[in-house]
Amino acid sequence: MNNFFCGLHLLVSMAETISSSFKTYEDMHTDPNPGAASIPGVNVSKTEAGTTRFVRTACKAFSKGGDEKSGCHRAWKTFLKRCNITKTYLLNFHGNRFNVIFLLGGCVYHLHNNITEFLSKVHGTPNKLLKAVHADVGVPVYIVGCRVLGLLNKLITAPLWRITEKEGHILDLCQTYTSLHTFLGECISDDSKLEEFMQGNLSCFPEELISKDEVLESLTEKTEHDGEVHSMLKHTFIALHQLLERVTKDYLPGGKYHNLQEDETYVSETASAPKHNKLPERIFGYLDFLLKKDPMLLPSLMKHKLCSFLTKHHNI
Repeated sequence: MNNFFCGLHLLVSMAETISSSFKTYEDMHTDPNPGAASIPGVNVSKTEAGTTRFVRTACKAFSKGGDEKSGCHRAWKTFLKRCNITKTYLLNFHGNRFNVIFLLGGCVYHLHNNITEFLSKVHGTPNKLLKAVHADVGVPVYIVGCRVLGLLNKLITAPLWRITEKEGHILDLCQTYTSLHTFLGECISDDSKLEEFMQGNLSCFPEELISKDEVLESLTEKTEHDGEVHSMLKHTFIALHQLLERVTKDYLPGGKYHNLQEDETYVSETASAPKHNKLPERIFGYLDFLLKKDPMLLPSLMKHKLCSFLTKHHNI
């Protein structure tokens, strides 16, 4: 029996690993209780990385459908229009799982100067949520962390997601994971390669999988904090390198699946295996939604709704 690893779960594991890695790095490079943690009456988790908290609360404050009570989406949207920014960058965390922290981290970095101006000079901070965001945007290491998240999104996690969802044999991921593992190791040992990565000139994925836009431009622009970005990236790459060695070991050289790539019989037998289990996860997520929305729903009607959902989303 084959027990393949869901490719999209690697992104979840990477996010969890980075949150822990960031927390360790931040504790070494900030004073006790920085940012929102220093505001009386604002409760912050002692285990959550400050960068992660900043991204989460910024999206909660400014995204559509964020915090209806303390958020200020409309005022923020109006302010951005005055700045000639019409694109919606910040999304609600709810309903977004894979890669969300990387994507939104880069967007928050792209907008961090706008956030500072908006809260300092335009809207103010009339509640605890906005006070927390305003305090966190003033912590340099959190801005550095957002830049690291954004670079990872553009050059690693988003391309990895696209490859994982692309049609192909599940054993194709052996080469993908091996290339990523090797790339991380090379960047850890060679500072010049890490510098190229920071400049957006180096990735282990094909260029056509990398989305080049204004966010990437801001992420790769030189700043006074480049040294800190370099340091935090190396710290993060070490954690990700160790993660890959642990969770994708069967796909790396010497692993049981890596050694079966040339076995035509095995390749044929596993041809129908998907690279991820996104569809069943969405089905269970929808089932959970139905149970919470209407606990008394008749089993026959629930079955009908699930079948309709499956028919609609069978090709995701």
